[in-house]
Amino acid sequence: MKFNKGFFTYSTILMSLLWVSCGVDAVLSSRQNVVKKHNCRITYYCGDDKWGDQVAHSATKRAITGVTVAAHPDFSFGTKIFIPELKGHVGDGHFIVQDRGSSVTSKKAAKGKAYVFDVYVPTKREQNTHASKRPMYMEVQVLRP
Repeated sequence: MKFNKGFFTYSTILMSLLWVSCGVDAVLSSRQNVVKKHNCRITYYCGDDKWGDQVAHSATKRAITGVTVAAHPDFSFGTKIFIPELKGHVGDGHFIVQDRGSSVTSKKAAKGKAYVFDVYVPTKREQNTHASKRPMYMEVQVLRP
């Protein structure tokens, strides 16, 4: 198999530019969806407590792993957020505010200094695993509706 050196170099450059421009477009489009970023305390809860998998948002029947997060009332029900650090660990890192709780409302876990997001996981074991292996504070990106 013979390659024309000039053609190979030219096509390699074009393919590289195309690949880079597609990558840049993907990054720019994801950044355009971010309304605001916060450094927040992340905690975890599961259905093993007295509330089970019930949530405060009336339009949602049950908490769903990789979807449901409890948040401060500054974040209305239905607000979509992205926590990059949890991507691949709890779903794809995208969550919807579907719950409240006295600890997140009072920012108790952050001693009143930062927002607290309480991520729903299915079991106590996962709750403990995430709490011990993940950072306490993470970037939370509030996404455009």
